[in-house]
Amino acid sequence: MLKEKNDWLKISFTAVNSGRMNIDMRQKGTEHWVVFNFDRSIYKAKLGGLRQNIKRQLAKEGFRLDAGKTVKNYELKISAIMPTPLPKKAEPKPLASKPANRTKPKNKTALSSPASWQNTQMPSLPKQTLPQKSAEKKPCPDILFTDVTILKQDDKWATVRYTITNQGEGVFYLYGQSDSRNDNLVINAYISGVTALTRGAIPIGGQILPEKKGVPNVFKTGDKLTGTLKLDIRKKTRYMKSLVLSLDSNQFVQECDRKNNHTGVVLK
Repeated sequence: MLKEKNDWLKISFTAVNSGRMNIDMRQKGTEHWVVFNFDRSIYKAKLGGLRQNIKRQLAKEGFRLDAGKTVKNYELKISAIMPTPLPKKAEPKPLASKPANRTKPKNKTALSSPASWQNTQMPSLPKQTLPQKSAEKKPCPDILFTDVTILKQDDKWATVRYTITNQGEGVFYLYGQSDSRNDNLVINAYISGVTALTRGAIPIGGQILPEKKGVPNVFKTGDKLTGTLKLDIRKKTRYMKSLVLSLDSNQFVQECDRKNNHTGVVLK
């Protein structure tokens, strides 16, 4: 906090755009899709209750920040008046329901005596056939990274060694009939603020798994595959310094677990 008055105060902060899109609040409606994440410093400064005021003032000033960029010591003058919550609307009382009129039937239907239907044969019901059990599901593969190591890194490039393992009971096919992404196992790489694949992760390339001599196409249970990958990491920032690798294949529709197809490491 730089300055404080009765009805306003002036603050200075650092802002990071960890998303994939540029932020330009001069465009109407931008403030509705931008997600603001405040760190603990706002609560230490006892400004947690003024988060909405900060958002509104940024939109009013037309705040701009490109994807992956950082702005430091940004000064902002905001209202010190806490936003008042809207009053809750009174819920309408349920209407009292009137008891239904129960009228006795005018004419009673006479039932036949038991003697008249003692000799009547009951209609035979058709035999119901039990549904046949569906065929047993085929065992499914489960492909995941079991090791990712940074072999070499500088300001521009990072060389990564990875190990892929099939821990499922089904068979996975590494190579397709063509060289396209839709027919092969693909490794995608991202720069992220955390070691997980999020919406704000920035793609930085990857590779279609190359066919290797001596490595069969059939990837069975317990099989491992090790390779290296060189990536351009110039989009790494102080706040986004995690490298995330993700596996993709059209065979993952039949995979046992699709939640373990990515992993991440922190770059230096």
